[in-house]
Amino acid sequence: SEVRELLHRVGQGLAAAYDQGIKAHRDISPANILLPDGRVELAKVIDFGIAKSADPAGGTLIGTDFAGKFSFVSPEQAGLFGGQDEVNERSDIYSLGLLLAAAAIGFGKRLDMGSEPASVIRARQAVPDLGRVPAELRPLLTRMLQPHPQDRPGSMRALAAEAEGGLQGRMTDEPSRRAAQGGKRRSRGRHPRPVDGRRYRNHRRSQHSGRSRDRRTQ
Repeated sequence: SEVRELLHRVGQGLAAAYDQGIKAHRDISPANILLPDGRVELAKVIDFGIAKSADPAGGTLIGTDFAGKFSFVSPEQAGLFGGQDEVNERSDIYSLGLLLAAAAIGFGKRLDMGSEPASVIRARQAVPDLGRVPAELRPLLTRMLQPHPQDRPGSMRALAAEAEGGLQGRMTDEPSRRAAQGGKRRSRGRHPRPVDGRRYRNHRRSQHSGRSRDRRTQ
């Protein structure tokens, strides 16, 4: 699915940033994901302006205060579970989970994660309601959206690889599904569906009228 493709692309980009010494992006949100030509497979992460350095002496690129957007911040960014000291890769995983949920829901909608400090904190006490998200994505997003950072996946790279594996599995299964559907279509061709009752009566009436005309002609 496009959501898994988005996870694969964004996850790879963030993993590469971590390799370069970035501890956390801290602002994973739709505004910071570019889709060149509208293509998810070319998605790019931008705006590392509030990213947090992995260097303990470096702090963040703009300081140590709150950074990010209310709708997509992690519980740690909101001051929970150790606060800013615990903002790291797992924090980005949470924010990416919220972004993926919004992408899955579509139509410019997103999960209700609060709009001011008090409601933001309340919304992050438990896994958010994923009822509007397609069922096949809920297990993945539930893992990413665990309130406590230690309960989330620990590696963005591993998540990206998992998403890639899911995409390859879908590609492998697709020819089999198409073949099965083709077989069903051939089967329907050999065994036509019965005509419904009204059509059957009209058909019989037409046959009877035709035989009557033939007798009158003779």
